[in-house]
Amino acid sequence: MFENLYDELKQSIRDGNYEKVKEIISIDKDLLNKVSALGSNLRMAARYNQYEICKLLIENGIDIDLVGGVSHDSAIVAATFSGNFDIVRLLMQNGAKLDVSNTRNNPLFVAISGRNVEIAKYLIDAGIDIYATYKIGEIENCDACEWAKKWGTKDVYDYLIEKETADAKLFEVTASTSFESLCKIVKDTKDLYNAGERIICTAKDRRQLIEANAKGVSFSLVQ
Repeated sequence: MFENLYDELKQSIRDGNYEKVKEIISIDKDLLNKVSALGSNLRMAARYNQYEICKLLIENGIDIDLVGGVSHDSAIVAATFSGNFDIVRLLMQNGAKLDVSNTRNNPLFVAISGRNVEIAKYLIDAGIDIYATYKIGEIENCDACEWAKKWGTKDVYDYLIEKETADAKLFEVTASTSFESLCKIVKDTKDLYNAGERIICTAKDRRQLIEANAKGVSFSLVQ
């Protein structure tokens, strides 16, 4: 029926055939981290909501952050896309990386666009970088908060605003415009200041600049 053992493994994962997956891995453990057009075996298990198989693969030492395939995303992104909180939590408990290098691999963005509030809040509490920004369409600096606003995910938007308001982080602003021009945008706070040749702002100031869609502006966290 199957051309090779790997094809049988993939089908067994999709079907949720725990015993067959366990058997195949015991025969050839090199298949564990093999990647197909559907991505890693763990990604497939997460995408098809196969919690016990995800657990089995992890226990056998699969690379939890392995990406590949057509979608080129990881298991945690697939689990988030499927809205499976239990698998997301399982992956996080086993050290899954929260990749924010682009929107496709950012599980928080996936949770927001899927309107999965429970997973989004869990990822935020787990420490995902809520300040990662991307140029998306006409939005110069689209972070998680702007993304939540764009998708109308109000519960997540409010939760992010609450986190930002309580955050003491400072950001260095790189801008193609003058300090005075930035001050005209940041009207409600005096926290935006010019430190020598550096412009520094709070999370609140940063939010105002992003919401104004200030052009030629980028932010980096002050360590």
